[in-house]
Amino acid sequence: MQAVKEEHGFTVIEMTVTCMIIGLFFALAVPVWLETKVRLERDLFLHQMASTIQMAQVEARTREETVTMILSNVNQTVRVQQQNKVIHSITIPHAYQLRSNYPDQVLTFHKTGQIRGGTITFWREQLEVGKLVVGVAAGQVRIEVKPYE
Repeated sequence: MQAVKEEHGFTVIEMTVTCMIIGLFFALAVPVWLETKVRLERDLFLHQMASTIQMAQVEARTREETVTMILSNVNQTVRVQQQNKVIHSITIPHAYQLRSNYPDQVLTFHKTGQIRGGTITFWREQLEVGKLVVGVAAGQVRIEVKPYE
């Protein structure tokens, strides 16, 4: 009678199929994760910009002096200034560009906190991905998000 051989470990075929299934899982999961990361970065930056606009408005009202907010794609910064003194500064994420209908990309908050209405659009890789709409006089900020294609 022949002795029965015991099997130890996995065969090459079993290992190959297992690796293929794991690879397929990652191939499907990674793009979704990266898209979620991009959306989160966009949403956080939109809310940070909206908060910065509101902060600049409050600064103008409490100090009773004109405050400006300068959008600079060259330096990738947004600066809030009062009489050439920087009060607050944020960095624009490297993949984004800001465009607005404000003259020279400068928002001016008068000493009463009032601001001219307008929009600031957010672009990523030549696609508009969101915008901030600043209401006339009161300066209320509305965030609009564009879906990714």
